[in-house]
Amino acid sequence: MTLNLKNRIRNLVRHQTDADLETEILRLAESYRRYCDGLNDEHLSSDCTYTNSAGASFSTPVADVLLHVFMHGMYHRGRINLLIRQAGGDPAPADYIAFVRGAAAATHPTR
Repeated sequence: MTLNLKNRIRNLVRHQTDADLETEILRLAESYRRYCDGLNDEHLSSDCTYTNSAGASFSTPVADVLLHVFMHGMYHRGRINLLIRQAGGDPAPADYIAFVRGAAAATHPTR
């Protein structure tokens, strides 16, 4: 399997309105859902060949690539929440358990 995310990223960037972005995000989410629904042990253990942004090529099991994608998303959500908090806003929950409970994001008392 070979991944080429450049075209997907270009599709997201070219959309200008919030509605366009929301439509594209929902389309991508559905695409990921369909992809994940079709996975089995054989697919998960097969290699995914890709080239990173520095131009280096790698071959990594699909399961490891998917785990990286999900974990890396948490990294970005954390950074966004930090910016929201620094601007005086209330960040979204980033902890999975809090998300499942519908709880607010954890906060620290003012020091």
